[in-house]
Amino acid sequence: MYCGRCGQRLMVQYSGRANRLRYQCGRAAQNLGEPLCQGIVGRDLDRFITERIFEILEPASLELCLAATSDLEQERARLDEQWRQKLERAAHQADRAARQFQAVEPENRLVARTLEKNWEATLREEEQLRREYNERRRAQSLNLDDAQRELIRHLAEDIPALWHSSTTTPQDRQQIVRMLVERIELKIAGNSEQTEIIITWAGGGTSRHRLCRTVISCAQRSDLDQLISHIVQLRQSGLSLKHTAQQLNQEGVMPLRGTRFTNFMISRLLVQRGLHLPYGRKRPESATLAEYEWWLPDLADELHMPRSSLAHWYNLGWVHGRKLAGLRGRVILWADDAEVDRLKQLRQTRRRWSDSPYPAELTTPQSSPGRC
Repeated sequence: MYCGRCGQRLMVQYSGRANRLRYQCGRAAQNLGEPLCQGIVGRDLDRFITERIFEILEPASLELCLAATSDLEQERARLDEQWRQKLERAAHQADRAARQFQAVEPENRLVARTLEKNWEATLREEEQLRREYNERRRAQSLNLDDAQRELIRHLAEDIPALWHSSTTTPQDRQQIVRMLVERIELKIAGNSEQTEIIITWAGGGTSRHRLCRTVISCAQRSDLDQLISHIVQLRQSGLSLKHTAQQLNQEGVMPLRGTRFTNFMISRLLVQRGLHLPYGRKRPESATLAEYEWWLPDLADELHMPRSSLAHWYNLGWVHGRKLAGLRGRVILWADDAEVDRLKQLRQTRRRWSDSPYPAELTTPQSSPGRC
């Protein structure tokens, strides 16, 4: 499997507690410290290649493969006949050299030595040709008879069941793929979900396919502008957020990870485009902020992080705060300048594995006023 941008072989990576498979072009990042080139979730690519293999092994496609095999057998028979003619000519030359040597008079030693060397050279040439011919014969597959062709047709019908069988090991599947596929090349359009996959099949045939890979952000969607425009049209027609999500699901529009749209997803998309003010951003007039207090959305903006992540930090006790009674759990957080710096450092910290802990000094909040 190769990267269509730089030509490097893709690296196989397993990450997280679930050991999720991912194919990543990271040679330049690993060796030269450059940014990662491109990558794809292993589940997406493996499923796609499996589907293409099943298409190739369908009975109709198999008949075409058998017809091509018949043509190939005829071509090999023609080449075999050419090799046989070469061998006949080499044998004739060796026999002629032998007769010339045997016909020379014993007194003509110089002529005899010359003819003997010529005879030995023709014998070596004949032996070399015969060795090359035998190696070529061993490298070529045997001709298929009717029974073998029928067996291949029968096996083609059982391949999907055999592939998904619990007795079929990953090594068996890899062997099947390697018999059919010589090279897989991956080309991702920018950082979007649009992916071009070029498959070079055994025998030299090439096919190009399109795949929508799994992405983790709506900003990566190539059709984000069209999606936002469609959502705005649905909202302007009088649909609520809930009914807008239901309409998108009925139309078959898929969000990021193959799930269904929800009213929260719709609201978040509109908020990111500045087209909708979420309920949590409306400030209650009765609530006042003390010194170094922040509304949770404002502090999230200051830290350049998602509001949901900051709320998760609050629930973990990584930042002090208080909930307002009677206002659906709105949160006011406390953070002076030192606390803001600590939270920014925590935000910038990157863990190598999903289960490795953050540094304790970054997750321990400072003391705050008693009312927080």
